[in-house]
Amino acid sequence: PNLSKALFIADILEIGLGILTDGKSLELPQRYKELKYLILRTPTYQNKERVQIRDNYFEEIYSNFHDDVSEEERLIIECMQSKADVFVTQDINFGIGLLDEYFEQIKVKKRYSFNDFIIIDLYLTCLMASKCDTPLFDKETFSHLTTTLIHKEDSLSLEEIFILSNILFTSISLLSALRMWENVENTVQVLKDIMF
Repeated sequence: PNLSKALFIADILEIGLGILTDGKSLELPQRYKELKYLILRTPTYQNKERVQIRDNYFEEIYSNFHDDVSEEERLIIECMQSKADVFVTQDINFGIGLLDEYFEQIKVKKRYSFNDFIIIDLYLTCLMASKCDTPLFDKETFSHLTTTLIHKEDSLSLEEIFILSNILFTSISLLSALRMWENVENTVQVLKDIMF
């Protein structure tokens, strides 16, 4: 079976994936990991050529890998695609469905996983696009979220640190627009700590 099916079988049987594979690792395909990295790390600056390159990365993932990766990985790709669509069109409807399905769980968390960071990034992009004029925006939730983000774990992976720094930059823009100056100062300090 492909990785997604093997993970499903292991989950149903309540056993580790290694037992199904004689201890051999079922890793994500290298090209998939490269494409995901390129999407995360390549800014488009609203440049048509760069947007097209990014869209080609998404197309390759959807064509060659989407059905073979875990549900968790599919969620990451769908959130990154939605964020890109919201950013380009300034239409938050591209992100509403995913946020309706997953954001409530994040509101109550005290620590975030990589997937949580990706969903938070989509949420903040929707807030930016709507200038916080959306039912998604609740100042108390937003304040809790930005406060939790700056009390991050020190043991984040490089990938998590990268996405966290992007989230914090977006947070600073939103916090400034909302005149939440103390939170801006704290967020800037965390960004300095991450960068140095």
